[in-house]
Amino acid sequence: MRSTCGKTQSKVAYERNLLTIKFMNTQANPQENKLQVKFDADQESGVYANAVSVHLNKNEMVLDFGYILPNVKPTTIKVVSRVNLSHQTAENFLSILSNAILDYKNKQKEANK
Repeated sequence: MRSTCGKTQSKVAYERNLLTIKFMNTQANPQENKLQVKFDADQESGVYANAVSVHLNKNEMVLDFGYILPNVKPTTIKVVSRVNLSHQTAENFLSILSNAILDYKNKQKEANK
């Protein structure tokens, strides 16, 4: 997966319990930096969410990811994860997510030709 955020490109590689992100500065003097993010084995599979709620205030953005419980009236959402982001991190996330979705759609178009 390759994402662009500002003038920096990132390449993401997944290994068991380790996420490696390589950042490449695309300005005149390219330099590569690696960032490794480690996570516990119980987090490896992630959580399933089919609903998200966004809350904003002057300091941060809060994303609540949830799962709509089937066959429950009234409709009930069980929150499975909450993520607090600074505004700058949220903007970076938006850019990376948009690029990832665009890459996915382009690959689907190519596969359907």
